[in-house]
Amino acid sequence: MLMNKSYRIILLIILLSFINLFAQKEISFDRISLLEGLSNPTILKVMQDQFGYIWIGTNDGLNKYDGYQFSIYREDNEVPNSLKGSIILDILEDKTGNLWIATDKALNLYNRDLDNFESFQIDSTSEQQFFNAVICLLEDSKGELWTGKVYHGLTKFDRLKKSFVTAKLDSTLKPYAGYGVFDMAEDNMGRIWYVKGQSFYQKSNIVVVDKERKKETDYTDKLTANSGQNVFLTKISTDIKKNIYLQTNTGYIVKVNPADLSCESASIMENATISNILNQGTEISWVGTLENGLIKYDWKTNEKQVIVNIPNNENSIASNFITEIFIDSTGVFWIGTNNAGINKFDPNKTSFSLYKIPIEGKMGEYSYVSGFSNSKVFPNTIWVSTANGLFQFNEITKNLTNVSQKYKFKKDTPLRSVLEDSKTNLWLGSADSGVIKINLKENKTTVFTSDPNDPSTISNNSIRTIYEDPAGRIWIGTFQGLNLFNPSDNSFRRYRTFDTTFTGDVFKFLRTLRKSEKTVLEINRAKDLQKITKKFSLPAKKKLLVTSIGEKTLLGSKSLWDYGWIEDEKGKVVWRFDSLDNKHAGGAIKNRIVVNLIELNAGTYYLNYKTDDSHSFSAWNDAPPADPDYWGVQIYKLTPEDEKYIKPKLSIIQIDKSIPGENIRVVYGSDKNKIWIGTNNSGFASYDIAADEFNQIGEGGQDLTGLSSKRVNSIIQDKKGRLWVATFGGLLMLNKNGSESRTFTTNSGLPTNYLMDLMEDQLGNIWISSVKGLIKFTPDEKLNNISFITYDTKDGLQDYSFFQGASLKGDNGRLYFGGEKGFNSFYPSKINTTPPLIVINMMQISNKTVTPSSDNTPLQKGISLTESITLPYSQNDFSFEFTAIHFSRPEKNKYAYFLEGFDEDWIYDNRRFASYTNLDPGQYTFKIKAANADGVWSINPKILKITILPPWWQTTYAYISYGFVILLFLFGFDRFQRRRILNKEREKQKIQEAELRALAAEAQARLIEAENERKTKELEEARNLQLSMLPHVLPELPNLDIAVYMKTATEVGGDYYDFHVGLDGTLTVVIGDATGHGLNAGTIVTATKSLFSSHASNPDIVYTFSEISRCLKEMKFRLLSMCLQILKIRGNNMYLSAAGMPPVLIYRRSTNNVEELLIKGMPLGTPASFPYEVKTSTLNSGDTILLMSDGFPELFNESKEMYGYERIERKFLEIADLSPDNIIAELIKSGDKWSNGREQDDDISFVVIKVK
Repeated sequence: MLMNKSYRIILLIILLSFINLFAQKEISFDRISLLEGLSNPTILKVMQDQFGYIWIGTNDGLNKYDGYQFSIYREDNEVPNSLKGSIILDILEDKTGNLWIATDKALNLYNRDLDNFESFQIDSTSEQQFFNAVICLLEDSKGELWTGKVYHGLTKFDRLKKSFVTAKLDSTLKPYAGYGVFDMAEDNMGRIWYVKGQSFYQKSNIVVVDKERKKETDYTDKLTANSGQNVFLTKISTDIKKNIYLQTNTGYIVKVNPADLSCESASIMENATISNILNQGTEISWVGTLENGLIKYDWKTNEKQVIVNIPNNENSIASNFITEIFIDSTGVFWIGTNNAGINKFDPNKTSFSLYKIPIEGKMGEYSYVSGFSNSKVFPNTIWVSTANGLFQFNEITKNLTNVSQKYKFKKDTPLRSVLEDSKTNLWLGSADSGVIKINLKENKTTVFTSDPNDPSTISNNSIRTIYEDPAGRIWIGTFQGLNLFNPSDNSFRRYRTFDTTFTGDVFKFLRTLRKSEKTVLEINRAKDLQKITKKFSLPAKKKLLVTSIGEKTLLGSKSLWDYGWIEDEKGKVVWRFDSLDNKHAGGAIKNRIVVNLIELNAGTYYLNYKTDDSHSFSAWNDAPPADPDYWGVQIYKLTPEDEKYIKPKLSIIQIDKSIPGENIRVVYGSDKNKIWIGTNNSGFASYDIAADEFNQIGEGGQDLTGLSSKRVNSIIQDKKGRLWVATFGGLLMLNKNGSESRTFTTNSGLPTNYLMDLMEDQLGNIWISSVKGLIKFTPDEKLNNISFITYDTKDGLQDYSFFQGASLKGDNGRLYFGGEKGFNSFYPSKINTTPPLIVINMMQISNKTVTPSSDNTPLQKGISLTESITLPYSQNDFSFEFTAIHFSRPEKNKYAYFLEGFDEDWIYDNRRFASYTNLDPGQYTFKIKAANADGVWSINPKILKITILPPWWQTTYAYISYGFVILLFLFGFDRFQRRRILNKEREKQKIQEAELRALAAEAQARLIEAENERKTKELEEARNLQLSMLPHVLPELPNLDIAVYMKTATEVGGDYYDFHVGLDGTLTVVIGDATGHGLNAGTIVTATKSLFSSHASNPDIVYTFSEISRCLKEMKFRLLSMCLQILKIRGNNMYLSAAGMPPVLIYRRSTNNVEELLIKGMPLGTPASFPYEVKTSTLNSGDTILLMSDGFPELFNESKEMYGYERIERKFLEIADLSPDNIIAELIKSGDKWSNGREQDDDISFVVIKVK
């Protein structure tokens, strides 16, 4: 058996090498199986209903899939109206919208309103296996429902009588004993074709039923003669013209014209067993085989595309055993397999190829990719620079070869950039070893490094970028400056960094002073390693001018190498060279000058100057200053006229027209005479090569583009002449003449503002690499319709984050992007233009799900079928859950909703649920719209009309009643008045006393009412303050899903939770419970919130506990204390500590169990100190964390039993696979059921975190 299987695989490989394949893009499959929630990995049937749901029949259960989660239906004898039979053989939705499911035990009808089934059998008493099995279903053009059975052949199902009817046909066929009807189809003449056989994928007979003449005929022999094929299998299909397609076990498919039974045979794969055929139109057939994969066949050109499993490639089809092929309404293909689940692909989806470069000797570690370049010398080759040297990538064979040693440099040299220029030279930028130039024709390698004493060498050995402009000039950006290569003598021209200096009037004045007799003292022409001190005295208080030229490190740094200062006779420094407030002295950027007006009292002073071991007078290692003789410090006397002239001049700053920063990240040429330079933290500038002039974008270094960051990572010009700039503050566009700019940030729809690189494809799309994946942006002419499509690791990307500078458009239009874990290549494709269907799949009233069978339900049918609802005033607190049905990349679908009559505009929060509370009586319209992963929005929103009735006291009958009450009151008052007047004299004193008592009582009541209102207002204000302490927006992290819940037991609760996301991505979560309730509890919660905000970024949880506890004790809350729990998640590591809080529950998806983490600790703010401990743990994908206060486990039922932690743990294990929001909903539902309406005694809080 093993030899037979190996032989077939080898034969398949040989056959594939000779097949005339389509010129196609790669197909990337998404695999869906047990891990994703599918009930069984063997797929028997796939269909889509009118709402867009995908129904999947398996060997063990029926699955309904909305793109996010599965609803599974199996036979369960303990559940009334459950599915009868768990082997799902066929699924059919009829013209009236009824869903029929054929199983191994019955025909089932699904009730959408009640979410259950009604089953039908020929003989419910029979225990013979498959006796009541229904294998296939067909609704014909007249609406009759046909069923194919194992033991009863071809039957019809009478929907009115709910019974099976044997078709009465004139037939010469043998009885059905031992045979079954395995598949059916209707041709264009209304005839039923069915396949009669003994078992699946075995030789069968082809029978045609003429319903009009009530006659059936076996056409097997005639079709065998017409097609040349003598074995037909048990599946049958049609195309849009109702041609019949038959399958064989010899690798052929047969197309039959029903009118004359003429046949056209197509050889798909020799000796392959055909299992399924799906036809697109009349020219394309998708053919499934039992062991040879999936084949796309073109009847017109006879071309074939064979799709098979590729070992170790998760994006290939999971199995070569194909059991089902289906195309949904959005054009997505669903391929069912035997024991490998569902494989789906969108032919319009961009398919990413992933390439990783293993690091030799380090198992499981891969080299980063920093750059690409097309090669003209080596056809079909891409140069790839990496952390481990230089590679060649062959676009045909897909092979990667390390060629570092071939070109005579170390194999593991870390490279940051690569460029093959127009003169067949290869340029490599290293991380710390300068520039490598390779003459590819002569195989000659030259290395250029920086020499501090030679300004003609490159400015720094850390290379950022290498660029050849349209005129063929080579520009090299380094960590410290821009360089232009001179090929005539292999030298470099260095370009100065943007800086400020004094005006020419100041330097002219200094030169005049130096030639005058106003010099007090000078230290000039200072050389290496000197410390020079000179003494001088002032007989009286004097105003002086001090100037000094020296050396410092990078701009913005406080470090000085050569500088001067003045001390008094006690050694106190009275003036020194300011390390920050200094100006450019000309030459190298490190040459600095200070000019200060000072006033010294009479006395003795010392003038000092100190140098280091390099860059001093006559020993310059870079360009000298404009006045090199005055490398030192000088003091000059000033006349009142001198002071009046120079003082205002010193405040005037001149800006050099030069590069806006030293750290050059990108160089880009928009034409032969203009290049653009982007820097690490100083914005970007243009350089006019002919005029030798820089023009910084943003006057005086101020960025006028509206972006929040001056780090520029990429610059390109699109086909319309617009300039696009990628920064760490978003995307910038400048129009062709620079007169208009436009910024795009997360507020515009970008998933992040941290953008790394840009590339325009041949279709005019802008592709943006970022720290959150790859972004596709299609800008229109006026930039009105803005949409960003994001791709991430789920789409096959190497990682979420990419490298700056690591992008390329190949000569064939293929795009390349590199990052930390390899690189991706792909052909940009068109988008899926089909908008999603929208379904409202759940309604909750007061946090309880309602269905047509619920108590006091407003629903007459399922919410998905409901167009309008009327709610009593008591049900004005409701929420909806909805789904956009589009399966290309469902996790990227987008949502917006709008409650007309309440919301002011559409809410684009991309949530799948909407909640509304305390709505006023009136008419509302709830609208939902959605977009697919390619940003195509639904044309018409889903609409649900909602009427909220007024409360009983606002109804017409209530107002009529009020009128009667008023009339009765007036009548009674009138009678009372009459009686009072008649007895006025007799009862005067008694009435006066009664009035006085009434007034006193009324006054007392008002006092009590005022006091109650005051207390209520104070409590409400305290409650609002406490709620304002809670985070309004939950952290959005790429690897975590978070949900929270809090319900207080009084107006002011004692529970509290909060979040903090550090700059390094560390998530800090806190949950706490103050002792007691009411205003006191709210006060200590407020204090704890402030303390947490101060210490959240501290990685030491124990220190944070001690500081919070100390501060709470100092606040003297007396008997009040704070129980607290802090959890930190950094990468896949979790750190946890607790002070008097319940245990933390962690669901481990890999082992399907719940782990309890209990840490004992005294509450914070108590007098005693406590040695708190920190527990650590590792988190994996699918793990779920449950944090809670003690209010939930201490819920009491009517028998005064507590809910308890064991019950929580069991419940959490049961629901841990759900989303965080649904986990909380299920816990609340369980708690409500347990307490049965009993008021909670303590606050209840949850925080649920799921690792993606």
